Amino acid sequence: MVWALSWLLPLSSVLDPGLAAGSGQAIVTGVSNPGQILIYRPTGAGFQRESIDVGYRYVHTVRVGDIYNDGRPAIVAGVGNSHFGPPWGCWVVAFRLGERGWRKEIIDHLNEPRCKDLAVGDADNDGKNELVLGTHGEGIVKVYKWDGAKWGTQVVERNWIAQVDRAERTNHRVPRDRLTYDYIVQTAVHIVKIADVDHDGKNELIVTMSTPLELKTLKRGPGELGFVRNLDGGAKNDLFVGGAPGHLFMYQWWKEGWHKRLIHRESIEEDMKGLTVGDPYNSGKDVLVLATGWPHSLISTFSWDKEQFTKKMVGNIAELLKPYNPIERLEYNAMEVQVKDLSGDGKKELVVAGLTKAPRFGFEGTVLGFLAVFRYDGTGWTHQILDQYAVLGMDIGRL
Repeated sequence: MVWALSWLLPLSSVLDPGLAAGSGQAIVTGVSNPGQILIYRPTGAGFQRESIDVGYRYVHTVRVGDIYNDGRPAIVAGVGNSHFGPPWGCWVVAFRLGERGWRKEIIDHLNEPRCKDLAVGDADNDGKNELVLGTHGEGIVKVYKWDGAKWGTQVVERNWIAQVDRAERTNHRVPRDRLTYDYIVQTAVHIVKIADVDHDGKNELIVTMSTPLELKTLKRGPGELGFVRNLDGGAKNDLFVGGAPGHLFMYQWWKEGWHKRLIHRESIEEDMKGLTVGDPYNSGKDVLVLATGWPHSLISTFSWDKEQFTKKMVGNIAELLKPYNPIERLEYNAMEVQVKDLSGDGKKELVVAGLTKAPRFGFEGTVLGFLAVFRYDGTGWTHQILDQYAVLGMDIGRL
């Protein structure tokens, strides 16, 4: 049994205090040092925060969904200690709320440094949800299916970079003397998504992969982020992918092939990990939302205007948090961005979360980060900083 701590956060300027607590959606984050799952529920007084201690150093990814196909949502997460101490490997764990608190189930354990991303959806088009995992290490893409009594599994992909190395006689493997444990660190799976991208009425599994982050040689693989949605008015889904260094592309499937279009070239920020599609302006029209990182964490929207995308700035996390910085020259990186109606008032908010790093220190040791909510009032953006934990993953859903 896993017990949760809870307390009230100050009244949020984003949420209407008159709304009923049960009408909203909860923000769920996975944080590091120590690894916790934090749940922020909208209430009549603002937000109520709950904390679940997972027992490991990192929660690399977290999702909310009906993984058991019984109509009850669960929190599912990828947890572990990365390279920083035993127990080695990473775990896929699920939490469901019972009468006596949060109940934990271990779904799987893999000899990989990071269970990096999870997706919940109908991956095999049978009308039921599956759980999909992507890892760093061998770069495993694995599908989990609950049959009512146990989890069935299928490995879809394993170590794509090794296949490239064999074909091209290259070597992208991290040297053993740079590791604290004998992992095979060769392929980094960053994002897994489930969506219909070729317009045949059936879902596909979309995966972004690259060479290891430890080597900084992102020469292969589409990149850091991906999202699927129709934005250009063509009544068909498009695939949006961020590629290194600093490019955001739209891939369109037509005439039996993929066609690539450059949307944005980033000249300031190093990373582009946060990408989603939604209507944060509450205008009835979806836009592309991008949250970047290192050094500032800039949040922008891209709206389709006839034949091109028009960019608008939303905010700069480094500037917003400057008055609260305990360390000079902190750098900020957004790990996730979503657009959802948190409070149930029919208006959507933009939620962004991420972490920091200090000069000469890496980000895996940090305890500082951010969780921020932005709302458009018709003329400009207001914001609320909810927390400053180091967030590696975030999702929003009903619990």
